[in-house]
Order: sequence, then structure tokens, then C-alpha cells
Amino acid sequence: MEAAINSRDKNTFIDIGDFSFEKEIFDIPGCIRNFCMNINQEVPESMGDVARVFYESLALKYASSVRKLEDITGKKIELLHLVGGGSKDRFLCQNISNANNLPVIAGPAETTAMGNLVIQAIAMKEIKDANEARDVIINSANLITCQPQDTDKWQKKTEKFNTLFEK
Repeated sequence: MEAAINSRDKNTFIDIGDFSFEKEIFDIPGCIRNFCMNINQEVPESMGDVARVFYESLALKYASSVRKLEDITGKKIELLHLVGGGSKDRFLCQNISNANNLPVIAGPAETTAMGNLVIQAIAMKEIKDANEARDVIINSANLITCQPQDTDKWQKKTEKFNTLFEK
């Protein structure tokens, strides 16, 4: 994460859903470099550059999915809540917030375990219902909140990403 944060922003992106990434299990950095070279983008050199390409591409893919979900439902999404292990990665959460131009609440990381505990507590009548369980989880977890930053820069990234991959 630190290496990605400290790398130079090159506006280089990958299509994280591309089949070439499913086939490669040993050299993902090399696969990312080859993908960029094959579509005539600047090839990331350092591991920080490679990581930044991945982080930003993942965040932009999230944004594409959010837009599609809004189109399908006809509803505007106003907040993203990211749970699971990725919610511990502050840089990822901030990139997702930036790419979506939406606030992101990240956490808890151990969502499944916490869910199992509150379901058992409800069954044992220690917690009244799902609303109280939600309050217990929120008050027990360390949540991170990210607000969108650099919206003009991220709008340009979105336009380039969409031109490359969202045809």
C-alpha cells in the first residue's frame, strides 16, 4: 500500500475482469505490465507502480458497477459500505470513494464472524432484533469513513477508463 501511495500517478489502467488475469497465478505484476503494453499504455515499472495500477483500476471497476446498479434499479446510490478484509486497506477505500465520488464507510473487516455472533445473541434473546444487532456491530467495530477527494482528477481517470474498457 505504501509503495502504491508513493508511486507516480501515470493514469494507467487495466481491465481487472480480463481473462488474462484469470490464467496467471505466478506473475501477476508481469501480467499487468504485459496487459498495459498490449493496449499501448505506459508500462508500470516498480512494484508501487504496479500496485497503483491495480488499486485505481479496481476502484474504477467498482464505480462502473455502481453506475450499472443505479441504471438497473433507477435509484441513486449515495453511500458505499465496504466490509470484509479489503475494508482494512485505507488506500483502497479512499480510491473507491474518489472513483465513485461517494462517501465510503469501511468495516468491519470480520463481518461474517460478527454476523454469526449477533445471530446467536438474537436466538438467545440477548439482542432484541436485527436493528439492535446492527447497532451492536457498529458500536463494536472500528469503522473508517472516506470522503471523495480530487474529484476533477478522478473524473478524468473515469473517462479514460471508460474509453478503454466500458464500450
